Order: sequence, then structure tokens, then C-alpha cells
Amino acid sequence: MKQLMKKGLTVIALLLMTVWSGGCGNNMAVLPDGTYTAEFHTDSNMFQVNETCDGKGILTVENGEMVIHISLGSRNIVNLYPGLAQDAQKDGAVLLMPTEDTITYSDGMTEVVNGFDVPVPALDTEFDLALIGKKGKWYDHKVSVSNAVLSDTPAPEADDGILPDGTYDMDITFAGGSGKAVILSPVTVVVTDGKATATVQWNSPNYDYMIVNGEKYLPVNTDGDSVFEIPVLCFDKPMQVIGDTVAMSKPHEVEYTLTFHADRIEDANVQKDTSETESGRALVFEKNMDLQYAENFTADYYEGDYILLTTTIDGMKFLIVPEDREIPQDLEKGIVVLRRPIKDLYLVASSAMDMFRSLDGLDSVSFSGQKADGWYIPEAREAMENGTILYAGKYNKPDYEMIVSKGCTLAIENTMISHSPEVIEKLEDFHIPVMIEYSSYEPHPLGRVEWIKFYGALLDKEEEAEKIFEEQKIIFEQVSADTKTDKTVAFFFVTTNGLIQVRQSSDYIPRIIELAGGQYVFENLGDADTKRSTINIQLEEFYAAAKDADFLIYNSSIDGGVSSMEELLDKCSLLADCKAVKEGNVWCTTNDIYQQPLSIGYLTEDIHAMLLGETNDMHYLFRLL
Repeated sequence: MKQLMKKGLTVIALLLMTVWSGGCGNNMAVLPDGTYTAEFHTDSNMFQVNETCDGKGILTVENGEMVIHISLGSRNIVNLYPGLAQDAQKDGAVLLMPTEDTITYSDGMTEVVNGFDVPVPALDTEFDLALIGKKGKWYDHKVSVSNAVLSDTPAPEADDGILPDGTYDMDITFAGGSGKAVILSPVTVVVTDGKATATVQWNSPNYDYMIVNGEKYLPVNTDGDSVFEIPVLCFDKPMQVIGDTVAMSKPHEVEYTLTFHADRIEDANVQKDTSETESGRALVFEKNMDLQYAENFTADYYEGDYILLTTTIDGMKFLIVPEDREIPQDLEKGIVVLRRPIKDLYLVASSAMDMFRSLDGLDSVSFSGQKADGWYIPEAREAMENGTILYAGKYNKPDYEMIVSKGCTLAIENTMISHSPEVIEKLEDFHIPVMIEYSSYEPHPLGRVEWIKFYGALLDKEEEAEKIFEEQKIIFEQVSADTKTDKTVAFFFVTTNGLIQVRQSSDYIPRIIELAGGQYVFENLGDADTKRSTINIQLEEFYAAAKDADFLIYNSSIDGGVSSMEELLDKCSLLADCKAVKEGNVWCTTNDIYQQPLSIGYLTEDIHAMLLGETNDMHYLFRLL
């Protein structure tokens, strides 16, 4: 059972230990501070701890206050309240928030369930605990905690035979949080009588305490970046710690993992060859990623499997660090460090979901800027319905509390975020870096597809990305080598205020029409330097260009589209005089077209087939009748 002790979310009102009075005087039922296993009893078979836990939870006692962590049978119970259901529904009631506990069953299968940290007023006595499920109804329950047994938690000490007493400089591997705040490597480790203590320094002054093995440690300095002296529980294996950061609007406890590498140490009392050490940690360039069409990102490879990804429009740089490697020293200011495995992403750029799906990388995405019913990608919708991806708010109104408390490491935004710069600033204040997805600005359709290589590098799946790109490239080459036509095409959408939205001539949609063998009706519309995809024009201007077009294609991705010619003419009756309407050559895109950029090759095939009248097997277009 994964024990997640997030006391900051659960100890809402400090519940005092109860003093029991008996006929022969007072009997103080108070446990010493420590960690215990304890039985958790309820009055309902529908409200029990997970079957793997033997009816028990982890009871933590600190300063006389008790909190029990329980892992439930599923994620159907969404909140608890220490009291009655009627009080839980009052204004100002503070609910117990769930943690995500990973349960391993006897057959080896794992499941993520909801866990809770429940304040315990007294042992062996029932108390009120209300719950609410996914259907939104509150229920009252009586629960109790009993038979607390002190856990076997040996004192931290260095592994026998690894390190004799002494002082060492030791490399560490750091993981967790957003990746912006880190503990600097190497650290100094002092071993005395077989017990190891490390002096660790954050690259931030905003940490006011750390928790290791249930014990709280305060900083040993008052100025500059936060410095702590903490025990080393083990060497060469991941060690869980908690850091409390005050950089946000309120303090947050964040889980991190430290690995102290006993195989990478130096005696601190021995003079080191600093030139060799520094060069060993410097980035050594190997090669650039071979890009054929994409212009808005680059990828540079360095010795040791480091990758530097750059979005060229804004100059943002992201260094991908292998899981077992240290962060290079003296990095250029502003470089965002992301350590593999890449996970807990907040994905707002909906077109990127197709990339993650195709690379089998949905497990890296924890938060979505789109609700479940807004996804036309079945795997994304399913992930949100089963709770593995959570809705975390739109691009301009993210749920900061959710993404911060659950350890978001990177926000991948669409270009709309440029209209809400305060969101970028707020996310970065919370140590969540922001990457803006610029694939829609690529002038060539295959440039947009080639962004699959960006995400392949991010997820360590470059070979899979290269294969996906080559498949779409082959389709393009086949279509472009086929018959050209002189047919003209208008691609448009009718806005709610009566304007017509069309694609700028420099956009990738007009280029697709050209590659498919057609001609876009607007030759020099818009300003390519603005990097915008669309432009709104008056109906009269559109009609002048489109009335004699051979084909009209209605863009359904914005308003859900139309299903018949009658619906389209209801939106704009003037279209009835267009040549394409009279000849029955009006088509509509399917709603999912923009959420699946990796199918651009198939869209090109569809337009080519439309131009030739070979429309039996279409993917993303259908004729309006």
C-alpha cells in the first residue's frame, strides 16, 4: 500500500486526544509520537478499507494528535468529512481530499484507489465520519480505530559495509515536483557510527521544512536558498521525502525522490581535480535531430542521452535528463530541466493528444484542459472517464490547486495562452514550467506532422515517432505525384455574428488543398508574419471569391458542424447562389479533424478524391445533401 501522508490537506481542525474518565480516576489513552498500524472499523460493508490492507490503516501520532491513512476499495468515494453529513454541506465546511494510492493485489495486478487521511479523536471509540460518492449524495457513518501496533521503523543508517565513518561528496538523483525546484548535486554526507546525514541545498529559498521517514526537519540557515540536514535512509535506492514550499499562495507539501549514489562519491577531505569534474558534467554536443519540414522546434542530442528541445518562436529550451543521470552544472539561464520518466503533464493543446496517443504515451498525461465529452479521441475520453486523466480547467482558468497538489511537472499549452499571460506567470510562480505548442504555425502540413518527433524525444520514443512520420509522408508523396486539377476550393466557417472565417493563404490547410491537386480561392489573404491560421472577413468579400468555386468545404470543428445543406443555408442563405451549392459539391469536415493532426495525410487523400469525384472511401470529409 502506498502510504501518502499529506497531513496539510487533512488536519483541518486540530482534534485533541480524548481523556477517558473512569471510576478509579483518569486513564490517559495517549500514544507516544510515532507510526503505527491500526484497525479501522466502519458500520457499513460498502465503506471499508481495501481488501489488501487486512482492515488496517497507517496511524501517525505527532504532538499527541492522531491521523489514520486508509486506502479504500475504489475511487467511488470522492470526499470524507469528520462529522455529520448535514454539516458537510454547510458553507465553509472543509472536506478531506483524496490521495491516489496504488494497491497491488495477490495476482500482481495494481489499481489506483482513493485514500484519505482521517483525524482520529480517540482510540476504541466511535466517531462520526460522513462520505460523498460520485453521485453527489452525502451519507453518515460511524467509525472507530483500535489495536494500534508500533510499526517496525529502524533508525536510519548507512548500508553495512558500504561507507566507513567519514565525510563524503556524493552525487544524487532528484525527481518529483515540477522539475523547476531541485536539490543541488553533489551533496555532503557525513557518516558517524554507521549513521549517515546529508546536507542538502535547494535552488530556492522557499522551503520551510522537510519530512523524512515521518520526522520533520527545519532549515539550518536563515538566508539564501533553503539548506537542510536530513538522514540518509539508504544508498543507491530511491528514498521518499517531502518538501513544504511556501512559494505559492499557501504552503504545499510536495513529494520528491532522492537517490544517494554510494558508487559516485569522493572523500571530501581529498583535493579534487576540479577541471575533470566540471568537464564530466558539461553538456557535450553530438548531433541535431534531422527535421525535413518542421520549422518551429529543434532537438539537439548530447553525450549521455541528454536532449535539448527548443521551441524556436519563443526560444524556450527544455533539457531532457535521463532518470539515472545528474543535472549538468552551469546550464544556460532559463533552461527548463525535465527528468525522465516524463509524467504528470497538464495537456491543454488538444492537437498534441493525438501525438501522445500514437506514441502510447497517455500515461504521461495526468491533467487535461478539455472535458471528457470534448474529446474525439476515444482513448483520451476513456482515460478521463476512468479518472486516470483529470480535468484541470481551460487554458485561461486552470485549477491551480489540483495541478499543484498533484505534482504537475509541465503545462503544454496551445497558442491561445498568449492571450492570458497572467496564467503563464502564475504557473511559473508555482514552479510549473510552460511549453507552448506551435505545430499549428507550421507552413507545410508535414511540418505539423513532424512534431511527432518532438514528443518522441520528450518520451524517449524517437523510433516510433520516426515511423509514424514516414507513414504520413508516404501518403503525401503518393497524392502529390498523382493527377493535378484546376478545381478551386473555398474552406470556411460561418461565425455567430455573421462573418466568414477563412484560412490565411499561408496556412497549412490551403497548402493541403494545393498538394491534393486543387487551388485555394484566396491567393494572398492575410499576413503570414502574424502566424495566425484564420482571419474573419465580411460575407460580401467571401461571396465574391467563393461564388464560382468548384467546391465548398465547411469547417465543422468550431461549432460542431452541420449535417445537411438546409442547415448550412440557414446559417448563410447567400450561399445558395454559389456554383458549388447548385452543383452539389459542398462538403463538411468531421468534428475530430483538428484533434488528429497525424491524419493530415488522410485529409489530403480525401480532398484529392473529392476533386476527382472518387468519394467512396473518405476519412474526414462528407458531402452535404
